[in-house]
Amino acid sequence: MQGNITEFYEEAILRIGEGMNPDEFAHMVYEYFHLPIIIVDEGYKLLAYANDGSFEDPYWEDIVRLGTARSETITNHYLKAGYLESISGAEGAIYVDWGVSRDYPQSCGPIYVNKELGGFVSLLFMDPALKDDACRLNARICRLFGLLLQTTSYQKRTMRNPIRQVFARKFFDPENLSEPLDADSYRPHINISPEYRIAVIGTFDEGGKLSEHVRGRIRTGYPNIIYLTKQRFLYVLFESCHDASDEIMEEKLTQILGTYMLHAGISERFSSFKDRALYIEQAEAALRAGTWTAPEQTVYSYKDHYSSVMLMAAVTSMARENLIPDELGALRRYDEENETNYAETLFAYLYERNDLNRSAARLHIHRNTMHYRMEKICQLLRIDPDEPQTALRLEIGFGIERFLGTGAASLHSPLKWL
Repeated sequence: MQGNITEFYEEAILRIGEGMNPDEFAHMVYEYFHLPIIIVDEGYKLLAYANDGSFEDPYWEDIVRLGTARSETITNHYLKAGYLESISGAEGAIYVDWGVSRDYPQSCGPIYVNKELGGFVSLLFMDPALKDDACRLNARICRLFGLLLQTTSYQKRTMRNPIRQVFARKFFDPENLSEPLDADSYRPHINISPEYRIAVIGTFDEGGKLSEHVRGRIRTGYPNIIYLTKQRFLYVLFESCHDASDEIMEEKLTQILGTYMLHAGISERFSSFKDRALYIEQAEAALRAGTWTAPEQTVYSYKDHYSSVMLMAAVTSMARENLIPDELGALRRYDEENETNYAETLFAYLYERNDLNRSAARLHIHRNTMHYRMEKICQLLRIDPDEPQTALRLEIGFGIERFLGTGAASLHSPLKWL
């Protein structure tokens, strides 16, 4: 490794103050030290690189050719190998010679801007004897590039549009900023069009948070989103949703979030900002109910989880004693005292829309046995489960039982604040 680090540092500071851009910075590093360098943002989108030819590392070649790392590379290699956790948590640069970097040893360091992760710098070298020098140099480069990202000249070109930030704060705070919101008045700084959907993204982990890398991955997948971080949750406005079906959109979001153990509630489509508070509420409610009743899922649409949202509203606002119908409580007590399973039988009957044949098949019993049990249930409870209002009341009762049985512990989830 050639070049004087002190001399480089002094010249770099001077040139950053004069308005140096990321490409110029990367090439300056290469001219001084003759080490291949690549710089990416927190979502592994390419910011700058320098080398005298192709890189020996094929994953670097992908980033240069595609402008970003492949999703499968991040998921199957960088995350599983512990790269991101190790690099993001390092005070300086670290030496990486494991996983896919076993044959391409390199130093990697985090770039921080105002104490938030802004990207990564890697220096590629094949000689292990350069390890200590390369890590020290990389740490200096990370600090310098963090300064470059904060310069006025760079922010004007590439940093997040401040008009979008203002719009996001107004959009996602309809209670305190209730004035009409018109996207046209923000043009040409914002160019979004209907149909829209809102997502609220969060994590089960009480100590967890949405890392800048995760935000970067979401912005890479949806470059024109409007978003705002509120506490540990990310509120996102998706636009032009008419270009893809709900299923495709939710599948793509699942792929992005699933890797990070994140969950999202997502609203129905809408075309006007006038009632945006309703759709924010939909996304919040879907996330709250979905993580309570279906924690194995990643994305919860309001439409698909409507019944859970309504049941949760009742469960969290009423005395528990008033939630379960008397008939269902009596049937549970009878089962316990007599070692029967009539509650399961009644649930199957209602679930199969009062069809004896399908109910019997569901329980793997004979139709005559099913018929006998239902007659016994009707006698015990003095009800007619074929009467619509009775059937609806009992179905709601079974649904609330499921809530209380599978979701009670989740009342203390960090998502409960929503």
